[in-house]
Amino acid sequence: MQQWFGMTGNWLTFRITVACATDMALFGNDQGVFGGVVVTQNFLGQLNTAGNTTMICECST
Repeated sequence: MQQWFGMTGNWLTFRITVACATDMALFGNDQGVFGGVVVTQNFLGQLNTAGNTTMICECST
């Protein structure tokens, strides 16, 4: 079996699992925080998108 970062087998699997779990936890935290930010009037006003739904939905066209 080939070594990756000096590890093989269960230790390699454990380290990869910890790295992936940490990444997904941080991604979920970002989504939770910024999901609440992007709908506030201050944020929409700063980007001049308040009431302009065509700019918000433009990426799907």
